[in-house]
Amino acid sequence: MSALDELRPEDGTEAAPYQVSSTVGHALDELAALDASGLADADSYVATLTRALERLRDELPAGADTPPSPERVTARSGTLATSLHLAPSCTPLDPPPAMTTE
Repeated sequence: MSALDELRPEDGTEAAPYQVSSTVGHALDELAALDASGLADADSYVATLTRALERLRDELPAGADTPPSPERVTARSGTLATSLHLAPSCTPLDPPPAMTTE
């Protein structure tokens, strides 16, 4: 399941809850799309993996499927807020941040 590899960051940081929720949901969708193989061991493994991922999904905190809002993320960093506000592909923040050079 290549979708689950995304949960193993190479830099040692932990995945954010919304990333875990999204990845688990994607993996469950992939498993649900599989046809039975006719091999008892393989089908049992898929069923076991599906149950484990469903339990994990059910244990995630409420709202774990939603990434944090830009306002929440930028509240911690004036430089990040300024960058987000000025980035051409981002919606400008309202009100605009105080332009800083932290």
